[in-house]
Amino acid sequence: LIELNKRLKQLREGLMVKYAEDILKQDVSILLRLQKDQLLSGQKQDGKSLPSYYQDPFFKSQIKAARYAQFKDRLIFDKVYDIFGTKEMETPNLIVKGSLVHDRLFVQIGDGKIIIDANSPIRGQLIAKYNNLFGLNQTALNYYLNTFFIVDYRKKIENFLAQ
Repeated sequence: LIELNKRLKQLREGLMVKYAEDILKQDVSILLRLQKDQLLSGQKQDGKSLPSYYQDPFFKSQIKAARYAQFKDRLIFDKVYDIFGTKEMETPNLIVKGSLVHDRLFVQIGDGKIIIDANSPIRGQLIAKYNNLFGLNQTALNYYLNTFFIVDYRKKIENFLAQ
């Protein structure tokens, strides 16, 4: 019991946080893929859909917005995690600007935070236009936690306690 108490104290005093950060760092590619799939589904960090092309002042008419929406709807893209539901045709997914958005995403882990952002020259424009764009929404976060994180976290703690 004395040894178990020492190990529990180590967990409480920082080892649990270290284990969590280790798992998050190991899962960066999963977190990035979830972010990409979320964007492909036209969803923002707050769980709301991106505003439709019909609400975008860039398009000078409803006809131009409709044509672009139809063009985008014909583009084929693969999502790895199909957890977000079906995107409406008129909802943006930022894929045409993939090399400026999807391909420039990064994850930063530390201080108890997961930050997902894009190192993109149009980042400022996107944030101004869409707000709350980057970061996993609750659907993605729940999926990640339940499918990946909790399983690995439990194993790490159990292995440490069983030593």
